[in-house]
Amino acid sequence: MLELSVPIIRQLVAQAAGWAGEAASLATGAPTVDQLHTATPVSHLIQVLADIRRRMDRLDQLLANVSVVRGQVRRQSVAAKNEADDAWDEAAIRRRQQPVQRGDEFYSAREREAEANLATVGERRTARLAADTVSQIEEHYDTVRLFHRGLDRDRQDVHAMIRALSFESHLERQ
Repeated sequence: MLELSVPIIRQLVAQAAGWAGEAASLATGAPTVDQLHTATPVSHLIQVLADIRRRMDRLDQLLANVSVVRGQVRRQSVAAKNEADDAWDEAAIRRRQQPVQRGDEFYSAREREAEANLATVGERRTARLAADTVSQIEEHYDTVRLFHRGLDRDRQDVHAMIRALSFESHLERQ
């Protein structure tokens, strides 16, 4: 399993951000249905459709890439949270086994909890970092997915225009 460290996290987030940026340029660079009109020749529409399909193929790859990273980061985040919880439980058990009174001072449950928190600060920080990474990767995944959906809608619209024009020319021939 992928082991999360700060440099790896930065690399994954930067990579996902790059994929999201590429998805944006792919989706916004394609001609939209609004730019096309009913007088557009079928041959041009077929070229537009082929261009959109090429762009969608790359978007499919980007979506798969960011999906894989999202899964890895999610699993790592769960593992980090479980590790932090286990470490806190162990620290709490160690504190519970110590006497409530040390010397002439009494330790409350709140103080023992604070000691367990201090003993596991590293593990809890790692778990928070992993959760933040999941959030960032999810955002990039959603971005790529939305651009993919938008381009797919444009593809369907262009395809419908081609079918309509083909139907019209069929009617004219009769």
